Amino acid sequence: RYAWRMDLYRLAEGAFRDQDDSRRLLGNLLVMERYLHTLEQGLAEKGEEPLSPGLRQGVELLWDCLEGRVHPLEFQDFANSLDACVFAHNVGDREDAPQSFWEQYLGDTQRTAYEWLALEWAACLLLQLVSIAGGEVDDPEKEGAAQVDFYGICDMLNILEDACTEFAGGSGPFHRSDKYREIAKQVHSASLFQQIVTEVQGDLKTALTASSDQYAAFREEYRSLAILPEKYAAPLLDY
Repeated sequence: RYAWRMDLYRLAEGAFRDQDDSRRLLGNLLVMERYLHTLEQGLAEKGEEPLSPGLRQGVELLWDCLEGRVHPLEFQDFANSLDACVFAHNVGDREDAPQSFWEQYLGDTQRTAYEWLALEWAACLLLQLVSIAGGEVDDPEKEGAAQVDFYGICDMLNILEDACTEFAGGSGPFHRSDKYREIAKQVHSASLFQQIVTEVQGDLKTALTASSDQYAAFREEYRSLAILPEKYAAPLLDY
């Protein structure tokens, strides 16, 4: 599983080796918007609260930065606060998060693990942009980023890989199974997972050839595209 993810990461890094951070950021955003729309579909079908204001604000800032509407140093505080909330959630101690920020952007709604993955993804991209611009990054582990990376996409594929195992009737998460190779082969060859990977690859290829005058159109278009067929959106949140 780890080797497969790292192969994907190396392929993405290889394809974008000579590309600037605008194309790298666009690739992340195209895939992220698909993922978020699937989450939105699932939450709506289940009658649950929509995605947090903090997540959408983070993504909007990423798009604004891509389009040259905002400089990374302008969202430095937001990025650090969002990252602090994600860290507090991950370690299980909300009291360590900036409370006013949490109340404004996350609220008291119980967020799914799928949304927390997206929050972390957005926070990491924001902090990478802040670091590249020479701003202050509070988390020492995230200081010194030299370029936008693709770890968020890999993490998203990992969580969807487990879900596809469940949809296929496997005993996921399959990385805990002693039949790892057999189940992994089945999942990777299944049409549903292949469709996800194809969408991701297509979005990254789009980012490689896109011009800046297309960014606004992509921003609008991809909000209505999904990473999974709609019938799987609600079951994904139940997994």
